[in-house]
This record gives sequence, C-alpha cells and structure tokens, in this order.
Amino acid sequence: MPALELMDLVQAAQLWEAIGADSGYGVRIVAASPCELRVRWIDTHSELLQPTRSVVDHDATVVLPRDVRIGSILWLGERWQLPASGPINGLMEVVAVDKQNDLKGRTTRYCAKCKKFGSTLPLS
Repeated sequence: MPALELMDLVQAAQLWEAIGADSGYGVRIVAASPCELRVRWIDTHSELLQPTRSVVDHDATVVLPRDVRIGSILWLGERWQLPASGPINGLMEVVAVDKQNDLKGRTTRYCAKCKKFGSTLPLS
C-alpha cells in the first residue's frame, strides 16, 4: 500500500525536465523526451509571493511523487495522447515547488505551482 501522502496520485502527466538555459534568450531548455509521472492535478488560479517580493501568477497546482526543477514543463495526459507533431495544448511551466514532510520526516510530498506555457517545447 502506498504512503498516505502518495495515495491520491491517480492522474498521468508528462514531465519534460529542465536541463539548462539558452544563453542567447534566457529561456530554459528541457529534455527532448518526457517521463510519465502519477500526479494529482488541480486547476486553480492564484498569485504566489516570491522571496524577492515579486508576485507570480499560477494556473495549476500539481502534487508530484518527486522533486522537479523550476522551469520544467508538465502536461496532463497519457503518453499515447501526445500529438505526433505540431503544437501541444495545455503545457504548464513549473514556477515554484513546495516540499512538505510528514510529521516523522519519512515521506515528502511535492507540490508544484505551474503557469500556462506556450504550445512549443524549448528543446535543446
């Protein structure tokens, strides 16, 4: 039986992990192939206050089984549902990740705050 913190991760999502930044434009570069994760995807619109006192809008909260880098791209759906070519609608960019430990520090729950992204992946 999975841990209580991971029990509600029943939706499939594709993750393109951030691997660096393009020095010319400052855009984060993501991995060419996605990995599939089990997540809990909550569509919501809210504002997030950064430590630098700037406000960032986010459009979804995604509960993840592991830590992801800021700048990674998430998409809700199975891998077979990805379009073979052309734009991908519904891409979200990770803007913040919250880490929540259980009381005894045995398991960690990761919550990513995501904002809408364009329909083209910034591949290397």
